[in-house]
Amino acid sequence: MNKLKEIKAEILSNPEVIEIMENKSVKDIATLHFGLGMYIRNRYLWGNAETIQILKEYYKVESVDDISWEIIKDLYKELKK
Repeated sequence: MNKLKEIKAEILSNPEVIEIMENKSVKDIATLHFGLGMYIRNRYLWGNAETIQILKEYYKVESVDDISWEIIKDLYKELKK
């Protein structure tokens, strides 16, 4: 999924995001919903119906909030490898 790879790569190119996520435990990543999650929704999802539809199908979710949450979980997993 090229669009998702682009989104993740751009987010992970930000050292502040990496620092914030690396300092979170898995049970604390939900606190990123209003900060990083809002950034993902505003920057990559809202106003981009095609991307929303593709990611809804990919993640098997129904809302933009759920998409941003799935992306945050993916990013966290990538950083903790």
